[in-house]
Amino acid sequence: FIFADVSGSIQGEPKIPLSKRPRLNDNEWSNYCNKISEIAKRWCDIGLPMSYHEHMGTIIQSEQDIYRLLDNTNDKTSLLFDTGHIFFAKGDYESILKKYIGRVNHVHCKDIRQEIFKQVLEKDLSFLDAVLEGVFTVPGDGFIDFENLAKVLAEINYSGWVVVEAEQDPEKANPLEYSRMGYQHLSNVLNEAGLEIRS
Repeated sequence: FIFADVSGSIQGEPKIPLSKRPRLNDNEWSNYCNKISEIAKRWCDIGLPMSYHEHMGTIIQSEQDIYRLLDNTNDKTSLLFDTGHIFFAKGDYESILKKYIGRVNHVHCKDIRQEIFKQVLEKDLSFLDAVLEGVFTVPGDGFIDFENLAKVLAEINYSGWVVVEAEQDPEKANPLEYSRMGYQHLSNVLNEAGLEIRS
């Protein structure tokens, strides 16, 4: 069960820049993490592990948000590790993976177009406008080093979902063409790292 909190989320608001995304106050974290732990426990009790999706424009966006969430929730609360969102939030994916690998059960692989990414940050665009401008693409079409990511996943013996993903305007990027491109690149780097792919 993939869980993404949209409390006050600005991800669909074209007029609100990412710098204005919602944040939890210090005195709200304990109560929030207790609630997430309870939700995760209830899903686990019925045999459906929960995967918390950190996401741009939400209360769990930054590397520090991820640390605080996972350090204060139970071990039933797993993380959906999304390369595009973590890089967008300037997080250190390697540190996050190595610290919390026992809590990662789902990996979304999308890439970032570097020039558009720079423009998005300089202009402080909204998340929706960033997506429409084409900040995200499939693995192999941007600047994220998926070869190194695959090596890190192999080193920590990752076993779980790995998904090709890109939030793109289909008028600008043909979905079939790009999904094939992303699948091929990701398959190649995972195979080279020694990870077995089961589709």
